Amino acid sequence: MGGFRLTCQLADGDEQTAERVRRAGTCFGYTPANPVHLYNPDVMVIGGAITTYVGYMEAAKAALQAHALPE
Repeated sequence: MGGFRLTCQLADGDEQTAERVRRAGTCFGYTPANPVHLYNPDVMVIGGAITTYVGYMEAAKAALQAHALPE
């Protein structure tokens, strides 16, 4: 699925696409938990086109907060 098509489907309110984007964001959110535990960075920079999809980063942040140890 191309980025333009995905963006259009999200803009049209396609709930199945939105759920897939949220699921992908959740899976990605688990990834930075280990570096956060090891290095305790003040800032973590995440880039790329997928981060602009509605719901992706929100799901990633929620997953990271749920799996990261409290300060």
